[in-house]
Amino acid sequence: MATGESFRSLAFAFRISQSYITRIVRLVLKSLSNRLTPILLPSPTKNDMVEISKEFWEKWNFLNCAGAIDGKHIRIFSPKNSESLFFNYKDFFSIVLLAIVDANCKFIYVDIGSYGKEGDSGIFTKSKITEQMKNGDYFPPNAKVPNSDKILPYVFIGNEAFRLVPHMMRPYSKIESRNDSEKKKFNYRLSRARRTTENSFGLLSQEKFGAETRDLHIHRINTTKISTRIIQGKSDQLLKNNSKTSAVDQRVSEVLTSI
Repeated sequence: MATGESFRSLAFAFRISQSYITRIVRLVLKSLSNRLTPILLPSPTKNDMVEISKEFWEKWNFLNCAGAIDGKHIRIFSPKNSESLFFNYKDFFSIVLLAIVDANCKFIYVDIGSYGKEGDSGIFTKSKITEQMKNGDYFPPNAKVPNSDKILPYVFIGNEAFRLVPHMMRPYSKIESRNDSEKKKFNYRLSRARRTTENSFGLLSQEKFGAETRDLHIHRINTTKISTRIIQGKSDQLLKNNSKTSAVDQRVSEVLTSI
């Protein structure tokens, strides 16, 4: 798993059958994902969102932003009898990784494994977060924006693929912003803040997946490998970060020792 080698080459290297390596990798990754996700990728609290919005304002000049959202297509071999379920608009087979990241390019929520043919907006609509948003239980109460008396809600920011709904901001269309300098400025700031998702996916691809151009066998690794890579990336970010390092590192060490 760490080397990025295929199961076939690992079978030759370790003198173990390919089917047994598949079983070992699947069990280890599933255990890592189940035990480390609550530690390294917990659901953000309302206080966390307030802190995230402050960082978005300080670093990217965007108000009341609780996270940037985007989807990434993970290239796979077409599973048997799947027909066009995994075939996306980019003309290859994939599963979708939908992620929300903070101002420091850290993952705070992921949804993995949707069909490649599905759009980002449709996947987000089916997510648990959307249900909580509809019930009004997810975001903190509306707050004043800096240097103003206006009270505005907290929002996620995304690209044109997402629907314009309460708590979701997307850029104006090119036609609307063509002759309006204020709308152009808004699009610039939103796109600059939303770039954190692109940076996160780039870091994840280069540092964790290794060979980004290689297709994954979805029937063998399922989505556990991807979620484990994200957890590893979150762990690396926390270890580089300082205040929470010792406590989190100790809990991760205890989990890894017990596996």
